[in-house]
Amino acid sequence: MTPILQSYSRSGEGAELIYAHLHQYFPQNPDYYIALLQSSREMGVELVGIDMEYRRFIQGQLEDEHVERNRHMSEAIAVQVAQGKRVVALMAVAHSTAFLGKSVTDYLKDQHSILTVSVTLTGGMDCFEQQSCFAQTTRASRPDVLRAAQSSQLWKKRFFVKGKSVNSADFVLHLPQVPMASAQ
Repeated sequence: MTPILQSYSRSGEGAELIYAHLHQYFPQNPDYYIALLQSSREMGVELVGIDMEYRRFIQGQLEDEHVERNRHMSEAIAVQVAQGKRVVALMAVAHSTAFLGKSVTDYLKDQHSILTVSVTLTGGMDCFEQQSCFAQTTRASRPDVLRAAQSSQLWKKRFFVKGKSVNSADFVLHLPQVPMASAQ
C-alpha cells in the first residue's frame, strides 16, 4: 500500500484503491479515515504505510503476529526518522503500548534510540451517548470524575489530559463525535 499512498500524496492518484481498502478493512467508519487522508494530502503531508501487508500476517498465535507487526512498524518509522523526517504515526493503542509483548514505542526506544510521545484518542465513536463516553475508565474506579465529566458535558467538548494515564499514554485527547457527510 505504501507506493499507492506515496502516489496519492503527490498527485491524488490511487484514491479509489485506497478508499476500497478502507471500506474492506475498516468498514465501521471508513469516511473518517478518508477525510484524514484527504486533509493530509491537502496540507502536503507525505503519507507512508507502516503496517505489514495483510497477506504477510503470521498465521498462528495472536501474540506472535502482534509483536511482529509492532517490530515491522517500528522499522518503518525508524527509516523515516533516519531520513531526517518528523513522524506522526497513527495506530491502535494496542500497538503503541505493551498490550501483547513489546510495543512499537518499546522497539523504537530499545532498537533505534528514538523517543516518542504517545497520544491516546478518545471520544468520537466511543462517546455516542453521555453515559458511554466515560463509562469504561471511570464508572467503577472514579465515580467522582464521571459525575464531574457529566455535569460539565465534557462528552461534547474537546480537551486533553497530560501525564501518564490510560494505557501509559503521555496525553489523552478527547474529540467529540462530529457528524460528517461522506468523504467520497
